[in-house]
Amino acid sequence: GNGEGGGAIYVGYGKLTLNNVTATNNTASDFGGVVDAADADVIINGGTFSGNTTKTGGVVYATTKSVLTIDNATFTENVATSGGAITLYSSNADITNSTFRGNYSYLGGAIQNTTGILNIADSVFTENKADKDQNGSNGNGGAIINTAGTVTITGDTTFTKNTSQNHGGAVYVSYTSNADGTKNSGILNV
Repeated sequence: GNGEGGGAIYVGYGKLTLNNVTATNNTASDFGGVVDAADADVIINGGTFSGNTTKTGGVVYATTKSVLTIDNATFTENVATSGGAITLYSSNADITNSTFRGNYSYLGGAIQNTTGILNIADSVFTENKADKDQNGSNGNGGAIINTAGTVTITGDTTFTKNTSQNHGGAVYVSYTSNADGTKNSGILNV
């Protein structure tokens, strides 16, 4: 597929279940190389997602209180400006028994989480990369970047050979600044 948001699927204010889907080489110009979700429930049971591209969320872009549930899925060589495989913005995700390999982005080689809640269990992150952009900035979170959100990593989750050109070879935790000068901190529970 090819589109502005959701190279294959856009779901707003609804529910989407993908069972053992293979999505390869989909493109969106802005959000979600495969799925763009706004205030939606997205369930991914199994499946393989590879070679998908966009600006934000190489496979899934979840925003506006979306809930993403992923079990036993594989995300390989997806590319985005931020969130090589997944971007969460003010949304929540539970990811279990899944593999993220060789995904690429400037912010969060595999996953970008901004002001959301991300729970990861028994998953593998290997050879994901966060590179600096053409201006020489970014390059944070080889596997995961967490900005003012909460990430909890449990079980037998492993991080191997993830790289960043700046900070956080595996995981980078940051904050956002409010207009009044206060900060919202990111939280990492391991």
